[in-house]
Amino acid sequence: MALHHLTTTPLYPEVLLTTVNSHFERVTMHGLRIELLELQAQKIGLPLEKVLLPENASMESYEHVWNGKLDNLKSRGFTDTIFGDIFLEDLKDYRQQQLAPFQITPHFPLWEKTLRP
Repeated sequence: MALHHLTTTPLYPEVLLTTVNSHFERVTMHGLRIELLELQAQKIGLPLEKVLLPENASMESYEHVWNGKLDNLKSRGFTDTIFGDIFLEDLKDYRQQQLAPFQITPHFPLWEKTLRP
């Protein structure tokens, strides 16, 4: 939904990024099989980059892996990220705090939007 919303704005992603449980090969937050996400990325024509997390990753290991990816993105010239978060204020705050040291600006195009037509 966030990607669809962006078709009407100047922001458009160059790459899709997701965290994956390396043991189950599923998107960590939603449990989606990685094969399905790869097919979706292929259909829309965007490269998919996966941040592989160990099974039962602690917050410390998550942040270590995620910060490494953010550093990589920054070194490649990325300055903005887009999240599909809608309502969880603490998660939004956490994402903003994570990105601040890398000078990457987070965008939340669906924030507090109604998802029903």
